[in-house]
Amino acid sequence: MQTHELSLRAPDAEHEAVLTLPDERGLFPAIMLIHGGGCTDVDCSVGPNAFPWSKHLAERLAEQGIAFLRYHRAPSDSLDGDLQAAEAGWHALTSHPAIDKQRCVILGHSEGSWQATLFVSKVRQNPEWIQPGLIIETGIFGGELMATLEAVFRAVDEPLLRIAESQQSVHPDALAQYAEAWHLELNELVDDKREVSTLKLRKYRQSVLDEIQDMLPGNKRFRSWLGVPTNAEAILDIADLPIALIVGGRDQETPPQQAQMVFSALENGRPDHTATLHSLPDHNHYLTRLSDDPLDTGFGPISDQSIALIVRLVHAH
Repeated sequence: MQTHELSLRAPDAEHEAVLTLPDERGLFPAIMLIHGGGCTDVDCSVGPNAFPWSKHLAERLAEQGIAFLRYHRAPSDSLDGDLQAAEAGWHALTSHPAIDKQRCVILGHSEGSWQATLFVSKVRQNPEWIQPGLIIETGIFGGELMATLEAVFRAVDEPLLRIAESQQSVHPDALAQYAEAWHLELNELVDDKREVSTLKLRKYRQSVLDEIQDMLPGNKRFRSWLGVPTNAEAILDIADLPIALIVGGRDQETPPQQAQMVFSALENGRPDHTATLHSLPDHNHYLTRLSDDPLDTGFGPISDQSIALIVRLVHAH
């Protein structure tokens, strides 16, 4: 395969990017990745061993004849800055001579799934731009900050473990300064049966929401999220396009309920939609199949099943 390092120029920043092409000659279908909030480099290295997740995905898809553009968003204080990075990447991909402009796909992962929905809406408003043939969303981010907080507290009557898993759906950057207090508080709410007191948790729920509301005015990036449609709302505007939602059954960072929230919005708000929902049991946030080993972190290769699904979706459009 061939790799080409690129520099994406946006109005407020420059973004590092890599385009991976198959070895053979010709026009290739292509995917642009809009990565999640936890990505710290162009390879989206994750886990204690810094597994190069997006690099691995790009190479696996190039072996199947699909070009892949990945980039790393430079730090931004606003959602607009994030979408400008996507715009720069999209123009770089769709203008490349090796790319089949009729088969270009946007892949949004985690927070990037929400940004993908918002970005496609922007593309639709600019008909002179190359239009995507397919939108794929994985590790699906169901809504903006306050909506994800609400998802935590829907688990109010469930055991501590379920609540601890659900809280990971809250954007980690938004809660970084409260993370230690969060875990201490939850532990204090456990009774002798290792279950959570509903009354105490409801009181704690309100205290956390109050703290987050107080924090938001001082955080430019997350303040820019307020008032922006959630994924479940924004996706209704692009429901006439082919959309594929891929859900890891054991995703603990953005639990499967968030994907279901988005799909239910389509079912209820746009009965004419053509979106498809694809569940991958035993897969995590990064499309890795988890073993039965409770110590399995899942920071490793993307499963063959996941790759095969993405390839099938791309070639079907």
